[in-house]
Amino acid sequence: RLIGVLALVAIPFFTGMAINVVTAPDGDFNQLLLWSLLALLAGVLYLGFSAVGERILAQLATTGLYKLQRHLFEHMQTLSLSFFDRQPLGELMSRVTNDTEAVSLFYETAAAPMIRAVFQVLFIVVIMTLLDWQLMLVALLIVPVMLLLTAVVQRISTPAFAKLQEELGELSGFQEETIAGHKVISANLRGDWAAEQSAELAGGVFDIGTRAFFTSVVQFPLTQTMTMLEIVIVLVAGSFMVLAGDTTFGVVVAFMSYTALLATPLSDIANL
Repeated sequence: RLIGVLALVAIPFFTGMAINVVTAPDGDFNQLLLWSLLALLAGVLYLGFSAVGERILAQLATTGLYKLQRHLFEHMQTLSLSFFDRQPLGELMSRVTNDTEAVSLFYETAAAPMIRAVFQVLFIVVIMTLLDWQLMLVALLIVPVMLLLTAVVQRISTPAFAKLQEELGELSGFQEETIAGHKVISANLRGDWAAEQSAELAGGVFDIGTRAFFTSVVQFPLTQTMTMLEIVIVLVAGSFMVLAGDTTFGVVVAFMSYTALLATPLSDIANL
């Protein structure tokens, strides 16, 4: 992961240096070829090491799910009968299936992006500071606003997703118990009651799920809008700096790419 992110961050730098060669009056073709090949090599390294990192983390997540489900089931065999009398069978089934898969899903789809996002933010801020600290301050102007908006969305979506998992557990538990006791329900003519209860619980999952996913969907256009605004600010400020002779055109193009790369991990962290 570390090597992959380093290669990703290096691509805009090499591209900016290549553009400086093109725009320079005495630009050398060999230098242009060198920077282009370095950018291509960095792209290949990023793809290769990212694939290896994803594979390792996916294998770890799958192994963790296997161990978690096995240990949980083995532990349940040691519990007393009174425990099973107090706990609905459907909820216990949901613990072993839905809840353990949610834990595995976190490590498989969230842990890897979190690691990449942290590395990416740190490396980008460092290289932007080394390239041009003034333009770096301009590029970071929108970040506090973006973090504030994501915090507002998070305060709404996080409780909604927690409630969704709870409602989903109740629905799964009721349906599993109803199917297991189908003969008893049919014998007592309680089929209509079971259908009404299932519809009521499913309706609750639908309502909570709609609110939760709507707030998470809003996150993406908000961060994209802030990213576009940030890129515009960097281009405008960078253009004035180029005209004043304070920086080069290649550095401005590199900063434009770094601005986009900086917004992506912040958005990923917010969504996760």
